Amino acid sequence: MKLFRKLLSATLAAAMTLTSVTVVTTSVLAAPSISAGWNETLYAEWADSNPDSPDVQVGYKLSTDSSYTYLSGDDLTYLVRPASTSGYGRVDIPGLRAGRYDISIKASDGTVHERKGIKVYEYDRSGYANWNSTEGIGGYNNDGTPKSNAIVVYVTNENKDTVEVPGYEGRSYDYHSNSANVDYTRTCEGIGNILNNNMKFIQDITITDNHPLIVRLVGKVDVPKNLTPYNTKDVALGGSAGDNGNLAVTKYGRNITIEGIGDDATVDGWGFTFSQTSTCPKDAGKSFEVRNITFKNYTEDALGFQGDDAITCPIERVWVHNNVFYPGYCAKPAEGDKAEGDGSCDFKRGKYYTMSYNHYINCHKTNLLGAGDNDDQFYMTLHHNWYEGVASRQPLGAGGNVHIYNTYFDHAKSQTIDLRGKAACFSEANYFDACKNAYKSRKATSNIKTYNDYLGTSTVDTIKGTKTVATTRDESGLPDNGLNFPDGTSVKDFDTNPSQFYYNTATKTSDVSVLNDVMDVPEYVKTYAGTLKTFPETESGEILITVKSGANVVTDATVTANGLSFRNNGDGTYSATASLGAEYVITVSKEGYSNEVVTSTVLNNDGDVFAKTVDLKVDYDGYAVVKLTGGTNNEPVKGASVVLTKDNSALVDQGDGTYKSAKEIATGDYEVSISNTGDYIAPTSAQKISVKTTNVATEIHLDKYKGAVSVTLQAADGETATLDPSKATVTVGGTALTYNNGAFTGTIDVNTPSDVNVTLAGWNTVSVTPAKLTATKEGTATAVAIMKNKGQLFTWNYTDGTNTENFFVFGSDLVAWSSATEMTYEGLTLTKAIKVSSKTSFTFDAPTDGVLTLVMEAKADSSVKVNGETFTVKTGINTIPVKAGTNTVTKGKNETHLYLAQYGVADEPTTETTTNTVTNTTTEVTTDKATETTTEDINPDKPKLSDDIMWAVDVDLVESNGLTVGEPFFSNSEEDSPVKFSDGKNTYELSDWVQPKGNPYGEDDTNPVNTTGIPVKGGYVKFTPAANGAFTMAVKTGSGKITYVTDENGKLITKIDNTGKSTSYDILSINVSSDKTYYVFAGGSKICLYYLGFTAGKTVPATEFVYGDVDGNGTREISDVNTLIEQIRKGKVNKIKGINDVNEDGVVDSADVAVLLQKILNNSYKMTCEPSNNPSPSPVEPTTEATTVKVEPTTEATTAKVEPTTEATTAKVETTTEATTVKVEPTTEATTAKADETTEATTQATASDDYFNFDNSPTITKDGTSGITYTVSTKEGQATDNLTAEAVITDYNGSKALYLNDQSATDSVKVNIPLTEKNSGTVTYTAKITPTVAKGSWTVFMLNGVKADDTEGEVLGLRLDKSKNYGLRVNGGADVTSTTTAVAANTIVTVAITVDFDNDKATLTVNGGTPVTVTGVDAKSIKSMAFQTATDARSLYIDNAGIINNTESTTETSTLEGPTEATTENTTEATTEGTTTEVPAGSYVHNFTTDGKTSTFFTITSASNIAKDKGTVIYNGLTLTQCLKMETSTSITFTASTAGKLILVFNASDTKHNCKFDNVKVDSDSNGIVTLNVTAGAHSITKRDSSNLYYMVFTPNN
Repeated sequence: MKLFRKLLSATLAAAMTLTSVTVVTTSVLAAPSISAGWNETLYAEWADSNPDSPDVQVGYKLSTDSSYTYLSGDDLTYLVRPASTSGYGRVDIPGLRAGRYDISIKASDGTVHERKGIKVYEYDRSGYANWNSTEGIGGYNNDGTPKSNAIVVYVTNENKDTVEVPGYEGRSYDYHSNSANVDYTRTCEGIGNILNNNMKFIQDITITDNHPLIVRLVGKVDVPKNLTPYNTKDVALGGSAGDNGNLAVTKYGRNITIEGIGDDATVDGWGFTFSQTSTCPKDAGKSFEVRNITFKNYTEDALGFQGDDAITCPIERVWVHNNVFYPGYCAKPAEGDKAEGDGSCDFKRGKYYTMSYNHYINCHKTNLLGAGDNDDQFYMTLHHNWYEGVASRQPLGAGGNVHIYNTYFDHAKSQTIDLRGKAACFSEANYFDACKNAYKSRKATSNIKTYNDYLGTSTVDTIKGTKTVATTRDESGLPDNGLNFPDGTSVKDFDTNPSQFYYNTATKTSDVSVLNDVMDVPEYVKTYAGTLKTFPETESGEILITVKSGANVVTDATVTANGLSFRNNGDGTYSATASLGAEYVITVSKEGYSNEVVTSTVLNNDGDVFAKTVDLKVDYDGYAVVKLTGGTNNEPVKGASVVLTKDNSALVDQGDGTYKSAKEIATGDYEVSISNTGDYIAPTSAQKISVKTTNVATEIHLDKYKGAVSVTLQAADGETATLDPSKATVTVGGTALTYNNGAFTGTIDVNTPSDVNVTLAGWNTVSVTPAKLTATKEGTATAVAIMKNKGQLFTWNYTDGTNTENFFVFGSDLVAWSSATEMTYEGLTLTKAIKVSSKTSFTFDAPTDGVLTLVMEAKADSSVKVNGETFTVKTGINTIPVKAGTNTVTKGKNETHLYLAQYGVADEPTTETTTNTVTNTTTEVTTDKATETTTEDINPDKPKLSDDIMWAVDVDLVESNGLTVGEPFFSNSEEDSPVKFSDGKNTYELSDWVQPKGNPYGEDDTNPVNTTGIPVKGGYVKFTPAANGAFTMAVKTGSGKITYVTDENGKLITKIDNTGKSTSYDILSINVSSDKTYYVFAGGSKICLYYLGFTAGKTVPATEFVYGDVDGNGTREISDVNTLIEQIRKGKVNKIKGINDVNEDGVVDSADVAVLLQKILNNSYKMTCEPSNNPSPSPVEPTTEATTVKVEPTTEATTAKVEPTTEATTAKVETTTEATTVKVEPTTEATTAKADETTEATTQATASDDYFNFDNSPTITKDGTSGITYTVSTKEGQATDNLTAEAVITDYNGSKALYLNDQSATDSVKVNIPLTEKNSGTVTYTAKITPTVAKGSWTVFMLNGVKADDTEGEVLGLRLDKSKNYGLRVNGGADVTSTTTAVAANTIVTVAITVDFDNDKATLTVNGGTPVTVTGVDAKSIKSMAFQTATDARSLYIDNAGIINNTESTTETSTLEGPTEATTENTTEATTEGTTTEVPAGSYVHNFTTDGKTSTFFTITSASNIAKDKGTVIYNGLTLTQCLKMETSTSITFTASTAGKLILVFNASDTKHNCKFDNVKVDSDSNGIVTLNVTAGAHSITKRDSSNLYYMVFTPNN
């Protein structure tokens, strides 16, 4: 990643620094690092290591409002995200009306970031698209807010093929193609299926249901599925021969906005077309908007809008604005002129079109207005666009009228405004900058009128029609060309006809919001065109401070405020220009007076003034303040002792190098003694200081102790050129070293990591190990630089005119930079440079991959582009990797100045073994004591990590000293401040880090821990030490991620498990052996390493790694057995050697349970996973008290009592019904533990009476007193409308369900289902719920019982919030904790509410998604569940409702007695349905493990082979290892002769385990089992989400 930079104006930067904050006692307050407004958008960035955390909150409001609106639901999920700068969060809030806003952000660590008065601008809606229209274009109103019933769809690269339109989930549509005479079905999952040729769907949303549609793109979105195909026509997807494809062609739609979020939304490789044809509804084809998106590499068009005819069937009301377009790309174009696509943005056969504030960069076929001479399109406006280096079509306009104004044509290469057919163009105040063919008219009917255009050196092409250069705005210049508007009016002089144009007859001007003077156009357009960027602050306020002392004005005071510069007006007043929206803390001081502090109010409007009079009080006292700085870098010297010699009183250390007296003393001169200065040399005598009433600090500088350093140069392996190191220049931390006897030596400040820089003419520095040297007071720190000869160099030197073999080819318009100063490069003195502006480019043909060196002058945040890719440059020497072939260099951000360019062959990194050693004359650095000295004693304030070998992380990681990587690790030096790491004892501050581009992968391209535990490719570090010693890492582990260290056998050495935790920064130190290899990687993530070090001979305390610690609590005890059994029962096993795979056979099963239990019963027993040279940590010893473990089968799960024994023991463990049977018979040398029933503690199993699938049609009684009852209530204050309101059992989704049938607008139905009362332990309540309407503010499901106040009522409620998301509320309260799952009409959701009675909390999951948790439940009991409708005809289907698991304590127990016999039998058996159940006779079984895809009952169609690498499922005594991957092409059909039951077994550990049955979505239970009641007839099983199916059985009813 590259450091994200924003260029802000000085005033805006000050406003951001000096933000207004309101005191919040529970949170730390800070200002966002970036917070600004754009067009109808508010955005901010803030320091946050985990911006995706659910703890993050973002609120915003108009500054005039009293309360904040907080983001929620999808808005919170997608608008808040990690910023491009690591360690920061970002939020973008579109859809705001213009005004000043306040923003409040609560970061994941609780810090509150606030800023007030941020200006949000309005889009410029000038032009025909919005002319005479009050409705707003696309999904937004004219004030910038979303239309009232708009639907928002968020699209990312991750969800582009699965996203659905909220409220329309699960839809599919049947079509018939007349031309092909075939039927086909379109689903509505994925943006391709939503927008491309799914006409019925778009019509339903935007016309039938009248929902405007807003599609928001977040980040870069690559080509989705289901777009038009390449060079052919597909019956369902469209397309045509000659087209390059990858288009989303939208028909039958209206009121659609496609917009990007933030400054990085990119459509890469595809595009959009909006079409209106004669077959479309008349209401379609209207109101389309595309904004704030970067388009690149589109194979056909980026954007296209087309009707059938401009009058009878037009596309209309189209607004394309604030986008960036790069060239398209197609490697194998279907037609010869489409290598760069067929058009950036085209408009054909339509009316009311505005294209504004777009930036086109090096595009080829750019803008069509009409496909040919005979195409007509009317009412078109193009304004404030920036065409940079564009070849043609700016635009190519055919019949119709177009107004082009305030456009910057920047070095057009071929054709600029190009007219044909019956075109009528009014060109007003456009700037043509060195353009070729500014105007062209191809036909006698192609006319153009220009007014106030600037041509400069631009040329004009052939004009066959009329070209009028008007001298007055109302001058006639567009003659009749035979074309009429749709109302019959001639296009003649349309620009002065107010009935056909936005012309102000009174002022004789075009009636637009912004009409720049033509000479201001380039700067204005470059500032405001394109996607989201920071606008310059043009408004300001004034702060005026009047300073007096009594009645006298004070004219020589000092007035300061952070970010402001006050002017002394000479009359006692002091003024400063201040940014709006900020609050300033102002200090007024003068010697002899007390300081006064004033806090300004927030200035909100241009010209606002804050005025304040300050009365300074005469004072004779002040604080003694001393500021200590030290060393070459003037670091603050902390932790010293500073004492006033006058009274021997110590100044108080302020923690920042400043020391202050505890109280005020009389002003005057004093002396202080300074000691305890650590690495800094304390003065030998007292130092003079001055005490002033203004409390000005006396600064005292201390020199730092120096230490010796040495750098040697070595030629790289295989280098044939002779290296002469004496001619090199070597600096360490800016200190030049002296060459003597083969080495460069010198001294630098101690304990200051300093960069080593080596330059030698004609040579590249391949690596320096270490890249930084840290000197100590004793010994010499050494480094080795590996050098490689550059070979043949190609050099362009502007100073002396050199251009080796004319290698570099420049354009003809080089402009010398008159302010060039002298620079040097490899012995060359450079005195001349050229300007690198938008006009500058040069090319070169690289024979191989190589390095481009640029010697430049550049201000901060500047860049150049190489082949369109941006590279940041600075003043001095810049190196850029380039590929073989033609390379083009152009201007990036800001004008820069080039002295020299040089190309050389790329260097290959070496694996030269180099060591950074510190030769210590008194003690070895490899001892623990030495390490403590290095990291603590020298500087107790900032401990430092130190090892004999330290791999540099401020540069790309170099493979050396036994350390290799799976793929390159790149340096990221982008922390604004050091990050704090902890090893449990000390805290270390580290800034630089390295990270790979990709994740690590094991043998099956998944997380390595899922296979062998050894990564084979991707992002990992591999270390083979040359000697025994200690290997230390500083590693960042993200939230929800795991960092692993394994050995060469995949055995886990240690890990950092942040599953369910926030990001952590840890120091890992492990003992390593020379005969082993070690792997460091992150599971499914890119590892971030801030430090890597190794010291031979060093020993660290044994890693506190407990083998068999399954639950991860740091000890090995019987609870680990329970956890392991539960993992196996649920099939959710993440295999980890040494943790749950304790016998290391590669499978986690009941054999591991047996081994682990033996270990717990007898700690001397050695598990297979335990190394022989690593004694096992002591576990919790077994006692005679009850310890939970499931034993012999009963009707209830039982608790085992473990007696201590002196022999290894194996327990026979079997679970209850609904649990996995894990039968472990005794092994050789093991003693069998026997379970006997006693009367102690047990675990209560689920009672079947508490779970209802309604298949037995239970009785439901209206107004009943027992059993399932329902009531009907009428809305207060209204009379019943007597429409249906009832609860019945009905057929639904292939089985019986409870139906709350509510057709009434006044009445509501409530059903109550009694349950066994629960009041302790953990209980999960579930239901499948199908609302028939998608509405919010509706509590659909309640758990009722006795609350904390002994009243009965709703304890927990499943509620649809105002955003229509499912959420959970407590005690009927107003606050809802919402999930991200939204309600959809007639769509089943499976909800599970798990209540933890003992800890007063509850957790809700919907469809197995991300859970949300509420606290403060404080329920005494729950004894029923209820479901209800609402009073506006909301109905519900309910199925599979009740309790699905229960760990409530009762008073029954079993005891596991220790016997004295041994046996040799060893068997394993497991199922997911409890005790093995025999499959009923007559059932049709298909086992994919044994049967593959061959079946005599099921017809299985799939393009994929049977998968063998998706994990193991234990079901009904079977071990299932092969499965069918459910894909789009997958179809399973069968015909049931009678009704019956179908069971499908999926892998519950997969992310998704569901399917569609007869095209209806169905979910599995938590074990991955789908159970369906099936009617007689034909049925189908197809993909819903990607999942893996292992087993099927259909059992006909008797």
